[in-house]
Amino acid sequence: MSHYRVAAIDLSGAGDSGYRSHYSPDQFAAEVVGIADDAGFGDDLIVVGHSFGGFITLKTGLLFNERLSGIVLVDSAVRPPDFKWERDPRRSPIKPKRIYPTFEEALGRFRLMPPQDCSNEYVLDYIGRHSLKETEGGWTWKFDDQMFNKFEFGDNMHEELALLKCRVAVMYGENSYLFSQDIADFMFEVLDESVVDAGVPGFCFGLTPLVTQRVSHGIAQRAEKGRVHFKVYRISADMVGHFPAQIIVGAGRIFVEQQFDGLCQHAAFHAFIRVCHQLGSLWIGIKKCFVNSWRDISRAFTTSFQANSYSAESISNLGFDWVCVDLQHGIIDYTDLAQMLPAISTTETTPIVRVPWNEPYEIMKVLDAGAYGVIVPMVNNRSEAEQAVHACRYPPLGNRSFGPIRGALYGGRGYAQEANDQLACIAMIETREGIDNVEEIVTTPGLNGIYIGPADLALAMGLDVYGDQPQEEHLEMVKYIQSVCLKHKQAIGIHTSSLEYAQKYLSLGFNFVTLGSESGHMMKNASRELAAARGTVQAERESTGGELAQHLLQKYDVKGVGVEATEAGDHYDPSAKMVRLSEANFNGKSLTAVAIAAHEVGHALQDHMGDKHLAARTRLAPLADRIARISSAAIWLAPVVGLLTRHPIPFSGLILIGMSGLVARMLVHLVTLPTEWDASFGKALPALEEGQYIAPGEEHTIRRILRAAALTYFAAALADVLNLFRWEVRAFEHQLEESLRNPEGWYTSFVPAVRPGYSGVGIYSRTKPDRVINILGDEQYDVEGRFMVAQYGRTSVASVYFPKGSGKDRDNSRVPYKLGFYRKVFETVEKLKKRGPVFVTGDYNTAHTEIDLARPKTNKKSSGFLPEEREEISRWLAAGWVDTFRTQHPDEEGHYTWWRQFGGAREDNVGFAPVNMECDVYDMVVEGEIPHALRGTFYRNGPNPQFAPRGDYHWFGGDGMIHAFHLGDGKASYKNRWVKTKKWQVEHEAGRSLFSAFNPLDNDESVAGMETDGLANTNIVWHGGKLLALEEAHAPFELDPVTLESVGAHTFGGKLQGPMTAHPKIDPENGEMLFFGYNIDGMLSENMSFHVVDKDGNLVRSETFKAPYSAMVHDFMVTRDHVIFPIMPLTGSLERAMQGAPVYAWEPEKGVHIGIMPRNGSVKDLRWFRGEPGYVFHPMNAHSDGDTVVCDVCEFEQAPLFPGPDGTPGDPNKAIPRLTRWSFDLAKNTDDYKWERLDDIACEFPRLDERRSGLSYRHGYVACDTRPKFKVGGFNAIAHVDHKTGAMDLYDVGEACATNEPIFVPASDDAPEVIW
Repeated sequence: MSHYRVAAIDLSGAGDSGYRSHYSPDQFAAEVVGIADDAGFGDDLIVVGHSFGGFITLKTGLLFNERLSGIVLVDSAVRPPDFKWERDPRRSPIKPKRIYPTFEEALGRFRLMPPQDCSNEYVLDYIGRHSLKETEGGWTWKFDDQMFNKFEFGDNMHEELALLKCRVAVMYGENSYLFSQDIADFMFEVLDESVVDAGVPGFCFGLTPLVTQRVSHGIAQRAEKGRVHFKVYRISADMVGHFPAQIIVGAGRIFVEQQFDGLCQHAAFHAFIRVCHQLGSLWIGIKKCFVNSWRDISRAFTTSFQANSYSAESISNLGFDWVCVDLQHGIIDYTDLAQMLPAISTTETTPIVRVPWNEPYEIMKVLDAGAYGVIVPMVNNRSEAEQAVHACRYPPLGNRSFGPIRGALYGGRGYAQEANDQLACIAMIETREGIDNVEEIVTTPGLNGIYIGPADLALAMGLDVYGDQPQEEHLEMVKYIQSVCLKHKQAIGIHTSSLEYAQKYLSLGFNFVTLGSESGHMMKNASRELAAARGTVQAERESTGGELAQHLLQKYDVKGVGVEATEAGDHYDPSAKMVRLSEANFNGKSLTAVAIAAHEVGHALQDHMGDKHLAARTRLAPLADRIARISSAAIWLAPVVGLLTRHPIPFSGLILIGMSGLVARMLVHLVTLPTEWDASFGKALPALEEGQYIAPGEEHTIRRILRAAALTYFAAALADVLNLFRWEVRAFEHQLEESLRNPEGWYTSFVPAVRPGYSGVGIYSRTKPDRVINILGDEQYDVEGRFMVAQYGRTSVASVYFPKGSGKDRDNSRVPYKLGFYRKVFETVEKLKKRGPVFVTGDYNTAHTEIDLARPKTNKKSSGFLPEEREEISRWLAAGWVDTFRTQHPDEEGHYTWWRQFGGAREDNVGFAPVNMECDVYDMVVEGEIPHALRGTFYRNGPNPQFAPRGDYHWFGGDGMIHAFHLGDGKASYKNRWVKTKKWQVEHEAGRSLFSAFNPLDNDESVAGMETDGLANTNIVWHGGKLLALEEAHAPFELDPVTLESVGAHTFGGKLQGPMTAHPKIDPENGEMLFFGYNIDGMLSENMSFHVVDKDGNLVRSETFKAPYSAMVHDFMVTRDHVIFPIMPLTGSLERAMQGAPVYAWEPEKGVHIGIMPRNGSVKDLRWFRGEPGYVFHPMNAHSDGDTVVCDVCEFEQAPLFPGPDGTPGDPNKAIPRLTRWSFDLAKNTDDYKWERLDDIACEFPRLDERRSGLSYRHGYVACDTRPKFKVGGFNAIAHVDHKTGAMDLYDVGEACATNEPIFVPASDDAPEVIW
């Protein structure tokens, strides 16, 4: 057992738990096991109890023996029946709790009983502080002072001790007031000598004095050959906290809080750990050698040590591939190393040592001590590299002297024979001479790797030294060294001081990185804890902008000022004494939210300090607004007066008044600009720096945001001079509604394309432009209506619709055209700059950096993110153009436009973007007529992302949204609601996407390892009186059928263990619902399940079976007599995912496997048939006729939407679904079946009259695409299929519409099968 998980319990009547009217040992024992169940610990528990808690532990072991691996009694004395106390502490009356007027007075009453010295005051202080609660009149203790008056243990505990059947360990303090040697001898006599005994004299543990350790021969006798694998991390404060304190230990980890780090140095704690491991199983194994280890993986992580054995052991337990003990720069020597290497050896982490210098005796000595590799600094040439290698190798490959005192003990038998092959020798290149001789060093025979020391490398290049080197020339040198290593297939690593640079170098292809040192990690975490203790906010920014604002107001003692969210923009209201933040900044945790919150608090500080400039600004602001209103009125009146008077002077006068007013308003804000500047840089920035609210490296970004905040009002006033609003259109002007073509109060200008509906741009402005330019002067661009400029005085505003680079076949064939357009626009607007300011707005159709794109990894070769396209954006920035959004929001992710998930959305102008709201619409406008007989509710479910996605996105990963259309009497109403799964709720609270669609490695760190109840985004079914939203990876999710409010995961009374398909089948004859699940043993397993639910919603049958391979099994078929499971080669692979390849991929070589099972049989009767590769998402129907089974499906030659195993996109010409029939002759003793194409039209989402589901039938319906080039999801027609005649009738919904899954509704229960 390599890990522990821990739950620390406050029993009823203690700590933060509630009180009972009666207490009993049996009740306490039940609480212990109940909490273990709630925590999901399962069986094989180890229950640990101290003092009073030990008696509860004993009772738990007696009552729940079958659940336990063992118990540990810590200073819990079970006395002989004839034992007599001079003064029985159990009989001491429990005095009623007092109420103390102050917390400090109450805390002062907390002390040890009986009085004694304690060298660990911080432990006592922590316990005392967490044992108090505030009550009416002051402070008192948390425990129920009537607890011991409400039950009695009795005097027969020795008899219960003798009845224990589980394994037992006893720990006691040699100087304990409650425990004596006589009691210990009695307990061991009762338990027998096999009990694990850990006597610990003198350390203050809980309420009993304990120090150092004495572990009896029990552990030594039980330890088998090999190394015990201890996992010691952090232990929760409750473990040594509340009285009484209990601990449940299951398979998992032990945690020790940083404030109790010193506790782990005490032998008492180590004795406790050994006891826990003794009760569990020993981990025995041989560590993989370092050389093989790093060669077997593409990326390895390490850290370096400079402290002691405990630090080494603790960090090694975190899962690093290897760790490095630094003898070169660390404040340690060989004596420390000799203690640290055995500590590292208790883990699976490989120990490496950086030696002080390239001295053979230094290298040999650390290898003899048990290092599995050395890093040799300052290697300058081939000769020095050979010297290092020879010191690592025994003859004949080197000159290492034999004497592996501990190395052989650690490495085991065969060390001498295998050491030359398994020990790593790594040379550091970090000097000018080393750079010059990099080729000869890298090719040194026997060298296992190159390690770059970035700081010394910077010094050798004459550069300044930083924690991580940001200089471009440094990066180029690093890449040069890497290129030499790649050329000669030599592994390369580098030291980094931050996660950012570690990820950067790994992304460049480095084999291993050193992720800082343990002292660096300690300082970072300690600073965060210190900041938390002081109430500040660290770089992780667990607090929102609103919370930061409230904290700063309290910190600077600004009384009477509140903080609230507003829709009116970020500002401070001096009259209302209120800091108002936009919703995004009030609830956000970004750098922008932090900076803006601090800026507005800066105004509150100015107000609090009586700043006269703020007071002047407060007086002038209303004046500026009045001026703006008068100016706008004058501008509005100008054309009216001009038309009435037909004279230029009144018109020009009003225009002059209007423009003068807008300029005056701009000047007002220019005058008050120093006040804004002071709020940003005189108040906000010092507060943020003083309180350590921003991490190192963020200062530059914070300054940019604060500068933008200070300039906000002035910039807005400047923009109001123009007061422009830009709109993109995709139609001719005459096709727009009047409200869009000539909106009241706006001047409009349009440039349509020659081709209808293709593209076009327009500008709406409050001010009439002096001139409109609507051509670039190049016909190939002008025919597409992509460019226009409106000029207002010397200012030009360009509205541009940049073309995309992908062609009709979704290749990059239009990239040259796109680049030419970019350059033509650039040349044009550069000329406009000479006459005055220029604003360029529009869809650039290019993401400049990875932060601007949802899926950068998968789009590196796609138009919109190609290097040459991104270079065009860089050209603009280099020429002095400003990306206005990134200037305001430099570090915010998720801010980009994105289109609906189906291919071809933009070219088809189909509006399948996610719906971002929930709404209710009554008495909808009906175009045409709804049949009066059509009465009921039509429910629809589909993926609808709540937030822009993260990671490699697939549209299957959107959140479920239910749409309900209530129909009756020719009328319709509508309601929609998100399916509020756990994922949806967590992301809703965070205000951003946290989960990846398929790959959990792309999840946000805040939800790492979090289990959810799925997406519930694929289908919806009504059965057994319940409305269930379905997706195939989880249990169904229940919704209220009327309100659509979420109820929660539905597991059929806890009987369903695992996922349920999104496509169950309901038997029209008996009402049963049949379904299956795949990946039932976790992600990407081969095992599947089959279930049956009766008509009343009771799960009555469940079986499991193993599929031929792990695959995405979206649907299945059921007949009156058979169940058909199609296993098709859209395969899932966890190993592939761990290597960064697609989770699901198309592997046609695996072929198709179709299993058929009799409904009256079991999975043991499954018979498998083989066929050529193809894929089916949805069948139309299946039916049995004696020994013949017929299945009608929409089959793809190649699965769409998914790539090959290496990420290569599929062939779109093969990803076309067509109606196909499979026929199986069960009477034949073969595994083949008949395959028949029923029609060549592209079709999907087949349906039928559900009254014939699983039975012979004649009529079916599909969504189909009649256009020459099929696009997944782009259906434009509905087809009726007559299986008797083979005829297919089509209904084309028209160019402006699209269709999806057709649903057949019978006119009545006894109506015929078809009406068309």
